[in-house]
Order: sequence, then C-alpha cells, then structure tokens
Amino acid sequence: MDFSQTNGIIKGKVIDNATKRPVEYANISLFSYRDSSLKSGTITNTEGIFTLDNLHYGKYYMKVDFIGYKSKIIPGIKVTPKSPTVFLGNI
Repeated sequence: MDFSQTNGIIKGKVIDNATKRPVEYANISLFSYRDSSLKSGTITNTEGIFTLDNLHYGKYYMKVDFIGYKSKIIPGIKVTPKSPTVFLGNI
C-alpha cells in the first residue's frame, strides 16, 4: 500500500447538539494517529460543512473546536486506497 498518495478526503458537518443548527467557523484540526503531528486543518463554512483534501492515506484523529463549546475528538479515522473519501456525517 502506497501511503505517500495524497488522494484522501475527509468531509463532515458541525452542528449544535441542542439547536441542531450548523456551527459556522468551527476549527477543524487533523492529526496523525502515529505521532500526533498536525496534518491538516480548516474551518467550517456558513452551513457548518468542512472538507479536508489532498490527504495521505493513513490513520488520523480530528479535533473540533469553537469558542463556547467543549472540544470534540473524533478518533479512528482511516483514509485508505479502498476508502479514499471519508464522510463523518454530523458532528
């Protein structure tokens, strides 16, 4: 398996658990599972949607932050040649 490929994509949507409304401008940080190094990051758009692309195949975890909210960690994200696009759904 060639882990140097950069075809991976991770998508999702950040919503407020109480109001079910999208969280705009939430910080998304993607870290390597192996050494916890920061690999990518972005912010959500006005609909709470984010996309991280050009990712190497591998295992990751994600941290979602927004002022006034408790940080959320999403563990066990795998980007592979068989599953290059990962949809996390609503977070």
